[in-house]
Amino acid sequence: MKINEMFYSIQGEGKYVGSPAYFIRLAGCNLKCKWCDSKFTWGEGKEYEVENILQILQQLYTNHIVITGGEPLLQQSELEELLTSYDGFVEVETNGTIIPSPTLIERVDIFNISPKPYYTQLTQIDTTPHILEVKDVLKDYIVKFVYDNPKDDKFIKTLQQLYSIPSSKIYIMPQCTTRNGCVEKSKEVIEYVKENNYIYSPRLHIFVYDNQRGV
Repeated sequence: MKINEMFYSIQGEGKYVGSPAYFIRLAGCNLKCKWCDSKFTWGEGKEYEVENILQILQQLYTNHIVITGGEPLLQQSELEELLTSYDGFVEVETNGTIIPSPTLIERVDIFNISPKPYYTQLTQIDTTPHILEVKDVLKDYIVKFVYDNPKDDKFIKTLQQLYSIPSSKIYIMPQCTTRNGCVEKSKEVIEYVKENNYIYSPRLHIFVYDNQRGV
């Protein structure tokens, strides 16, 4: 399995924000967005044997892991091997462009889906293939959107309508890279959330550590 880094921290976003968790950040991505805040994951990463990762997980204070990236679903077969031998709580962070295998659908407790705004003039949105096509068979999922300005509303609303996503599943996060930036942008995001009955998600790792990695 190609891994960029592993570390113990707290979940900074989404439904389980604040929960202690062990992060396994897999290397590689199929999108490589120009605005990506984790371009350091695009490289090859370091190879780990699954049994070595399991040994690490057995020594942790937590039984909660977050598989992130990059795009972790690029390594589905390795993830299947890992998760079938791990009995803790599993979150997977994904851009949503890869549909997970039946084994992962069964094993992952929650998919945190972060769609990326591929659009032309805000009218054409590339949305297939997409994990949201199979959302009804997932154990649990949320859809996280980064909100920068009112133009993002069209992308959010289009995906919500296209995939019939309940507002209670949509988490809106501020576009920010520093603590002060998050505080200021959150004021606008909270008003947007209130207007649309979505859920506000902080980016707690930035608030606490004043950086994007939360290490």
